[in-house]
Amino acid sequence: MGIQVGCKPNAGITRISRMGDKRKDHQEECNDQKGDPPTEGFSYVDIFATKHIEYLLVIGFLLLFIVFWRFLTRPAKRVFKAAGKYVPVINEWFSLPEEIYYHLGHSWAAPEGKNLVKVGVDDFAQKLVGKINAIQLPGIGSTINQGDKGWTLEVDSKTIDMLSPVTRVRNRRFNLSLVYDPVRNQYNSTGLLLELINDTPPETMKILGVTELDLFIPIFTFLFGEAQLNGPAALVSTHRLRNQFYGIPDDQALLKKRLLKEGIHELGHTFGLIHCFALKCVMKSSTYVEEIDQKPTHFCKLCQQGVLKWQNEKNI
Repeated sequence: MGIQVGCKPNAGITRISRMGDKRKDHQEECNDQKGDPPTEGFSYVDIFATKHIEYLLVIGFLLLFIVFWRFLTRPAKRVFKAAGKYVPVINEWFSLPEEIYYHLGHSWAAPEGKNLVKVGVDDFAQKLVGKINAIQLPGIGSTINQGDKGWTLEVDSKTIDMLSPVTRVRNRRFNLSLVYDPVRNQYNSTGLLLELINDTPPETMKILGVTELDLFIPIFTFLFGEAQLNGPAALVSTHRLRNQFYGIPDDQALLKKRLLKEGIHELGHTFGLIHCFALKCVMKSSTYVEEIDQKPTHFCKLCQQGVLKWQNEKNI
């Protein structure tokens, strides 16, 4: 880039001198001699004499920042894998197998089969704590939620609590022959609910059992579910919530909505709520599956007050 030099920018323009006399400047040609090269009379400006270098630095910084930000936002395993290409020592320090699932509490879980997983501590935690003297495990049959204390490591004279990477769902087996009615080819809901109540841990506030069995009680042809009023347990069956029972195509999304509504409905009984006459309340009684589809998943204001009253009485 260049600019012309040697020409008066106001050549040929009438000006007034300091003495008040008018004079006219003569236009001067940029090239005084014929045959001069076309570029004579031009000078080139050094880029370092302008702010262009500052703009280039800013643009370069932004490009580097974008690359660095994409590196940081990649999943942890991919970050370690990519970093291992540039820092080989990372691969030597930490092992991150891809077939297991990691938790933020430096624990992991690996599926071992149906309803069974293997858990442990990741390689980082193992190298950090060093030699482990003993492991304290929770009691058999205890309920553990993801993020709760799963087990305790004993290292020298210290104990370290590790977080559980999974939620343990109790998969208790009941003697169904005691509640089965061969004439009706159904299962007595009240008997199954009593089995669930007797198996409920003492520290449990409420428990909801879900089964695929077709439930009944002697005075009704079938039940979607049953609960103990003001009690600790409720039971819901998916048998008649599925579209296949009525000979129509399966709809998993609809099944989940129906199960959610019936689960909340039966748990509402455990909080002391009875059937509600409000059309827009989940506690409304449902005789047919179409009635379940029409009601919402929430309590009406009156039933909400009933749950709050129960909580105040229990100081919860």
